[in-house]
Amino acid sequence: MMKKMMGIVALSMMLFACGGNKNEETADTTATVVEEVVAPELQMGEYKATFPMADKGTAEEATLVIKEGNLCDYKTSTEDLKDVPYTFAEGKLTFADKAFEVENGMIYMLDQDGKRANVEGSQEYIFMLVPAEAPAEAPAEAAPAK
Repeated sequence: MMKKMMGIVALSMMLFACGGNKNEETADTTATVVEEVVAPELQMGEYKATFPMADKGTAEEATLVIKEGNLCDYKTSTEDLKDVPYTFAEGKLTFADKAFEVENGMIYMLDQDGKRANVEGSQEYIFMLVPAEAPAEAPAEAAPAK
């Protein structure tokens, strides 16, 4: 009977000892997840947007061209700016008296309060990159006649 008691005590001690190590192992294997923040990029090229014209009840097209050397062109029916220097930092594009926010490859015009000018669900005041046209292929030469 004494041997059985000693065996039970020894077995209990082994179980408690193993249980403590399991908790330590769990704590050691917990990894910290760091989320990488990707800064918005400003891609060079031609962007187009539509602006509503309240006095005419129609819309006009606006063009923004981002060029090398931190220069841009901006054209609407009332403005035609060429080679204007711009700044781009922390997702904000500014030039002349204009401010924009760059996100997901689109450029959102901002109002005087620094908020997006477009109404949710509308595409107005959002500049989208115009896909570059593929160069035209040269016509295939005709095979010589035999």
